Amino acid sequence: MACNSLRNDLLCHNEYSRGRTLRLVSRIMHRGVIEPLASAITNNLDHKSSYVRRNAIVCLYNVYINFGSDIIGDIDDDVEELLVKETDLSTKRNAFLLLYKTNPEKALKYL
Repeated sequence: MACNSLRNDLLCHNEYSRGRTLRLVSRIMHRGVIEPLASAITNNLDHKSSYVRRNAIVCLYNVYINFGSDIIGDIDDDVEELLVKETDLSTKRNAFLLLYKTNPEKALKYL
């Protein structure tokens, strides 16, 4: 039930609800809760609001640090694409840090 509620908030139309839920999910340390939410988290990388994209990157960074690439899979291409088209500087900085952690070669190539 908790996962379903979090998933609904991650797919909500209100960007504030999405951003706050992403911040909450980034603090959860239980693999069983994070695994079903991985696709909803990565879907927020394409949201129109930079607030949601920024929090999605931070959430993915924390998931990667805590659980490795097992849960989020190969997101290098998505993050690299976000870096190219992003206009918000803090989102761009966070995306670069995530890309550097997941694939340092692509991050240096981006520079």
